[in-house]
Amino acid sequence: DNITRLSILPTAITATYRATILDDEYGIPLVPYVRGGIAYDVWWIKNPADELSSAMSCATCDDRALGASIGLVGAVGLAVRAERIDPDAALSMRNSGLEHAGFFAELEYGWVNGFGNDTKLSLGDLTWFGGLSFEF
Repeated sequence: DNITRLSILPTAITATYRATILDDEYGIPLVPYVRGGIAYDVWWIKNPADELSSAMSCATCDDRALGASIGLVGAVGLAVRAERIDPDAALSMRNSGLEHAGFFAELEYGWVNGFGNDTKLSLGDLTWFGGLSFEF
């Protein structure tokens, strides 16, 4: 393989607020939510020999291609509690310890560039997610 690989290990500490009042009080199975926090993304680049890459301009210095960037992340989303579709299935779920199950979609923005530091690799982006959710 003659491939150079960039690897990123994203980590974040976040807090989430879920507005369950629509479902809890009014029976509308929608749960909007927001999430935000601080991110610390570690990255490294390996050359085709599967070794850490280094700067070509400096054969004797230790300028390896690895580092990390700190920044902020935030998201908005909407979850749909699907147990409202079949009340008998919902009762069976609760008896087995599963409180809620459903679907979600969210939009996330990451500003992970060392808080604007030009010497840090910018790893943030705007992206979306979707999937299944389970609450125990």
